[in-house]
Amino acid sequence: MKKIMMTLALLLSLGSAVAAPSTTIKLDTRTKHDITASQGDTVCYDAAWAGAAKMRIYGGTELLAELTGEGEYTFSGVDSIGAYPVRLMSVDDDGNVIDTLCHVYARLRYPDEQQPAVPSSVEIISSKVRESDPTIIDTVYRVTSVGTTCDTRILAFQDGSRSFASVVRPVSFVDGTGSNIGDGVPANTDLTVSWQVSSDWSTDLAKVKIEILVKKDRLLPLGFYRVKDPETAKEYLVAKSTPSSTEVYDALMWLYADQTEGLTVSSGYLKNGSTYLASGTSISSSYSANATQYVIRQMGFTPLASSGTLRTLINSALRTTLTPSGFNQWACKEL
Repeated sequence: MKKIMMTLALLLSLGSAVAAPSTTIKLDTRTKHDITASQGDTVCYDAAWAGAAKMRIYGGTELLAELTGEGEYTFSGVDSIGAYPVRLMSVDDDGNVIDTLCHVYARLRYPDEQQPAVPSSVEIISSKVRESDPTIIDTVYRVTSVGTTCDTRILAFQDGSRSFASVVRPVSFVDGTGSNIGDGVPANTDLTVSWQVSSDWSTDLAKVKIEILVKKDRLLPLGFYRVKDPETAKEYLVAKSTPSSTEVYDALMWLYADQTEGLTVSSGYLKNGSTYLASGTSISSSYSANATQYVIRQMGFTPLASSGTLRTLINSALRTTLTPSGFNQWACKEL
């Protein structure tokens, strides 16, 4: 029997604005690895089998190609969740199955991720105490975006420092300007928000700094994998989160500004119930896992338990042992 070692690489490219995304499956007999991490827009799974002569590639239940030795196969259609789950099967010269990666899928993206997102930016044009009423701060801002509307929130910091130790959440507005903060406000135009400070807070207004937050496509950047349980036929969307501490901190600021239920600030600490998430201007290492998992839950995912059937299934599907730690977390949700 011909003995070769095969390495499989799955590459997902986003394509141009007019070209459909495609997946290229390459078979290379020269190297052997277990699994590599995802980098950018490319996900590479490396799997090796001794005694394999051919590699069969399935899109769902359809046989797409059969590769022998070195070769590659490209197909289009991976443009949204649920499109073309890729199943791989290694066989020997007699057609006997050696191994099946029945859970491994090409990396899939939500439709709004097909083209690189152009982030919205916010500019505070002016922010000052109203001359006719020193209890009101008038803030004029503009969100620059490719879209016509955006979601915004507002926070204030009593000493100018962006910190949970000095954060104030404005909720009282005058002159009907409260409609200029919230979901679906106009983008690419100047908007005025007039905060009645005296109704929410009492301090020296000269020390207040206003911040306007604009919502991102997602609270945190995530890499996605699709996994199917062959026994129950249930399918899961698995999310890998490797954010920076700044990204998690910004997400928590948004959630606090959004008045998320259960989220409170006390003595400079941000907490969900009794669980500490951040303090002051940072997220300490002792809070990093809690903070990241909290944000992931707000995105509709459940952090993976340290053990159990689902954890075992996903470990097997991705051909690795997941090791969540700190800001690096794995989560999933059933489709």
